[in-house]
Amino acid sequence: MTPNYATAIQALAPGAQWSMTNVANYSTLSWYSQDIPQPTEQQLQDEVALQIQQQPLAACKVKAQQLLDESDWSTKSDVTDTTLHPHLVNAADFVAYRLTLRTLRINPEADPIWPTPPTEIWSA
Repeated sequence: MTPNYATAIQALAPGAQWSMTNVANYSTLSWYSQDIPQPTEQQLQDEVALQIQQQPLAACKVKAQQLLDESDWSTKSDVTDTTLHPHLVNAADFVAYRLTLRTLRINPEADPIWPTPPTEIWSA
């Protein structure tokens, strides 16, 4: 989603009733909510700038979650239980990999260095 006045209004005044014929032109905003103050053009510009600034962080969170989802299998007890054969020999590598991904999910970075996923090694 590309930040614009519409996304800014949704962030600043959730639940407000309004319409806009051009999401890049403040003068086309019609405000219908009596109980919610209409944001100023400067407030909308500031919110759009903030949303643009946060886009790389949001993308980082999404990718980190996707990679966590893809590696969920490595945490299952039937894969990591050393009394079962075969089992994942390098489970600790996956734990470290997933820890890095969780860190990026919780504390996203604009230009993250993504960890290399480990290659599974199975017991004989």
